[in-house]
Amino acid sequence: MKNRKNTETEYLGYWLRPFLIEYLIVTRNLSRNTQMSYRDTFRMLVSYVSTLISIAIDNLKISDITTDVITKFLDYLEIERKVSVSSRNNRLAAIKAFAKFLAWKSPEHIDWCHHVSLIPSKKTEKRMITYMDKSEIEALADAPLKTCKYQGIRSRDHVIILFMYNTGARVSEVIGVKVKDVAMPPKRGMPMVTLHGKGRKERICPLWEDFWDLLKPFIDNKLPNDYLFLNRYNQPMSRFCIYEMIKKYSQDVILNHPSLANKRPSPHVIRHTTATHLLNSGADIDMVRNWMGHSSIDTTNIYAEISMERKLEALKKCEQSVSDTPSRKWSEDKELITFLDSL
Repeated sequence: MKNRKNTETEYLGYWLRPFLIEYLIVTRNLSRNTQMSYRDTFRMLVSYVSTLISIAIDNLKISDITTDVITKFLDYLEIERKVSVSSRNNRLAAIKAFAKFLAWKSPEHIDWCHHVSLIPSKKTEKRMITYMDKSEIEALADAPLKTCKYQGIRSRDHVIILFMYNTGARVSEVIGVKVKDVAMPPKRGMPMVTLHGKGRKERICPLWEDFWDLLKPFIDNKLPNDYLFLNRYNQPMSRFCIYEMIKKYSQDVILNHPSLANKRPSPHVIRHTTATHLLNSGADIDMVRNWMGHSSIDTTNIYAEISMERKLEALKKCEQSVSDTPSRKWSEDKELITFLDSL
């Protein structure tokens, strides 16, 4: 007869708790957003499996989560919940991460983990990354000053868009900036900001000198641990708020910049814009990688591939000059003819 410990380890819940609470946070040091994504994956998975096989969630065993069940779950997400193929693959990645953890902690489940690791991801269409021209991003940054009637919100939104363009920060990094993260020179000069990125990695970005004036109203009379950008209720801004803000101002400038309609401006498109403009300005690709907080240089190389200015520059370097004056025929070279006759 199996003892209580061996019986407990058969249940999914026994392993999910340390996976979500310890492994993802302490061992993997994953970002808060990734942790929440993994948590949501298993929240949906256990509900789906419980309904599918008519077993209470607390009584689900590892053996109940077969590869066939996982595949049905992924199909359910894509077909019934209408998630994208990319989102489907992200859910599968979360399940595979759990299988890897389980193989490490519970060798008796290695066979199950191996079968889960063999579930293939779906191939996704490679979409071209979009970025804005300088005139477009400038128009977007000026939109709050022209269209928003509330002084405080007008200034805040203008500064946030400029801040995103200057730093190339992710939304989570923007809303996470605190007063203590901004280093302001005593006299007017170039401020610096510490951004807290994915996996709790930090990087320091310089800001344009104009930010010395722009940020002072957001810093004065605040404590070091106060958030830099607040909503109208003096609470930290949410990701949704930033996305809606960019969407609103994009609609305001599309009339004069119709090309923006196809680029669908968003916080991440602004990030693409920063990286592409840095490369176009001649910045070294490794410097751009550090600026953007990329863990792999391969991610930064994507921006080099889409930069039209860099492509035109490369084309000019290999362009052959065509002279209007035809070159002299070999038969007119008397010295050559004399040499050939002497052979």
